[in-house]
Amino acid sequence: MSLVLSCLFTLVVATFGATSNPTIWPVPQMFTNGTTTLTVCSSNFNFSTNSQSAILKNAVTRFNNYLMKPAPVLPTINPGKAYAASLCAGSITVSSSSESLSFETDENYTLSVDSTSIKITSNTIYGAMYGLTTLTQLIRYASDSNVIMNAPWSITDYPHYKHRGVMLDPARNFLSVDMIKRVINGMALNKLNVLHLHLIDAQSFPFYSKSHPELSAAGAYSKEKIYQPSNLTDIVSYAKNMGVRVIPEFDTPGHTFAIKFGDPQIMDCVEVSDSVPAMCPEPPCGYLNVSNPNAYNTIMDIYADAWDIFDDTYFHIGADEVKDACWGKNTNQLYTQWLSQMAQDVNLKGKRTPILWSGDVDITAQIGQGSFDIIMQIWDNAADKLTALKNGFKVIDSTYTSYYLDCGFGNWLTGGNSWCDPYKSWMMIYNHSLTDGIPQQYFKDIIGGEVCLWGESVDDYNLQPRLWPRASAAAERWWSDLPLGTGSKLDDKFYRIAMQRDWMVYQGIVASPSQPEFCTLYPAYCNYYRDDILNNPPPADWKMKLKDYNLHDFIDAFEEHGWDMIELWNDISFEHASQMGMKQGHWAKFKHLLKEI
Repeated sequence: MSLVLSCLFTLVVATFGATSNPTIWPVPQMFTNGTTTLTVCSSNFNFSTNSQSAILKNAVTRFNNYLMKPAPVLPTINPGKAYAASLCAGSITVSSSSESLSFETDENYTLSVDSTSIKITSNTIYGAMYGLTTLTQLIRYASDSNVIMNAPWSITDYPHYKHRGVMLDPARNFLSVDMIKRVINGMALNKLNVLHLHLIDAQSFPFYSKSHPELSAAGAYSKEKIYQPSNLTDIVSYAKNMGVRVIPEFDTPGHTFAIKFGDPQIMDCVEVSDSVPAMCPEPPCGYLNVSNPNAYNTIMDIYADAWDIFDDTYFHIGADEVKDACWGKNTNQLYTQWLSQMAQDVNLKGKRTPILWSGDVDITAQIGQGSFDIIMQIWDNAADKLTALKNGFKVIDSTYTSYYLDCGFGNWLTGGNSWCDPYKSWMMIYNHSLTDGIPQQYFKDIIGGEVCLWGESVDDYNLQPRLWPRASAAAERWWSDLPLGTGSKLDDKFYRIAMQRDWMVYQGIVASPSQPEFCTLYPAYCNYYRDDILNNPPPADWKMKLKDYNLHDFIDAFEEHGWDMIELWNDISFEHASQMGMKQGHWAKFKHLLKEI
């Protein structure tokens, strides 16, 4: 049965005097477009769909609401004189109305826009929702009507990576449910599909566990800063309605100090004098006593509580940063045993795929990955990615040199620079390839990436501008997997990310500007200036940077091979680096240098 939705537009066709670049973000995999402008009004349009899905119906409603007040066309663009033409029908056709959302969900869609119709087709409702998002990006307000420029459009689109995520940390500083929903809204506007919630950490335990309510009662910052099951099911439902999966993380056996307040008997190394750098990366330090069976049983109880709330088949068990200072010489053995048993139980009892941080995990160990999927989230050492892949793990890339969005804001504890300086600009994020230094045979096991916004100095009041539009840059790279480029390709991305940021702000997202508004209105001036800098870099600058990074031994090799920094920016590979005697462990550092230069 067709669902007929009374909607919005009568289209009018006009010749567009001053054309503009497409403003779709992420850029579609394949598209063609023309030079005509369609003017969109608000009556006599019927939108039909063959699906009765409530989620898809809600997406159409959001689309209709946007059309009542779209973002404006730039004032420097003149849409020209319009003349009447008729458009009275549009359609959404899906192969399945299933509302199931998982890693395997098909997100492909097609979109066609011409003077007679708008058509969206997809195998799933979630692909159709992406088609609606793209269509929304094409519609702007000019003078007294809504317009779609550069029509007709024919788009075939799909993501390169299936896991495109944002990690939030509501344990260091509590985040309201409303703020988390605002992040989900921004994710949907960028076709990001995974929200990773780092729900507990050393500083607080804000998760209400029905089997161990004493943990949040004593370990949360206050009773108002506890996520009740109803709060979390609300977030999960809201996210699904926006096409976003929610993956919870419960980090153990380290990063667990807050459990001390509710159950001190299962904790080790939690005295004030234990909070030193040798024990943990930041205060307060403390570990679960992995030799105490009650510690493991408590965590499995918490996991069971979480499985009743979070229905995703992926489940993050943390496993980050365990030092020898607490458990002594047997640390690696105790740590590996804990992870092996936990991964097995998450898989067999929870029917979930476990995810864990690379951190201090022995990624050469066998902890079950030969029997079932285990995903390693690589953050600290890019070289670990290949080792993990060779050892049978699947991989999520969250390499801190590109994807840690809390870096570059100073050290919250001691002053000075943050440990992971510099600030990760949107260009640095965009230019990070998930497959650098990885043989092609392992590409299929890199499931995607996540940008991480750790919460030591982040809360409701500054989260959004730290996240956006930098997470947008990652969204397009994971969707298209095209490099940043140079010349006109780089100019196009500067223009489109500025337009995407403004489009997000217009819809209630708080996002930092990517450039002065002048550069969006008159891009030729800024493009020319930038291109002149990139094409004529200071001749000695790269040598100074190599010395700053303790890579001065490679200067002679650079000059001997005749490489310059512009060529290296575009063409350097691990094979080049190997010729210089660079070990793979230095590879991420070196690529980071190139991005900074």
